[in-house]
Amino acid sequence: MPSLLWTKAQAQNNKRFRTKLDKITNYLTEGDWRGSFASIALANDDSIANYFATKEALSSRTIDFTRLEGGALKAKVKYKNIDGGTRSEEYIVGVQAHDNSFYMINFKDNEIAFGDTDRKSGVISLTFLGQSEGNDQGLLAVVQYTDISGL
Repeated sequence: MPSLLWTKAQAQNNKRFRTKLDKITNYLTEGDWRGSFASIALANDDSIANYFATKEALSSRTIDFTRLEGGALKAKVKYKNIDGGTRSEEYIVGVQAHDNSFYMINFKDNEIAFGDTDRKSGVISLTFLGQSEGNDQGLLAVVQYTDISGL
């Protein structure tokens, strides 16, 4: 059996990656994220409806990131439905430190989201994709959140 080999290069890359990972994780968890743009396309069988969120709907749209024990992240998204009701959904979050992006998955609603951070502008952008199992319904949403904690 080969002996455990941990090179100096591995140690340096591990440290760099963890440092970037912590920066992005802290950026997400420390922000007070409020919706600043949302475009939602809903497909049902052969029809597609597109909606743009109003200022009222955007002001109530939030995303809250929490660091769990062991360093994992979860996100809770709250928003108003098209019919005016409030919903919340939870996601498991994975951070890709190399390109300042993150990914979210919600097993309950069969959704996945691809996110990107822009610390200079104080925003995160997400693209949500979802499909209802067993039928021809789908969701594609592009949402931007702005960090209002410094305001």
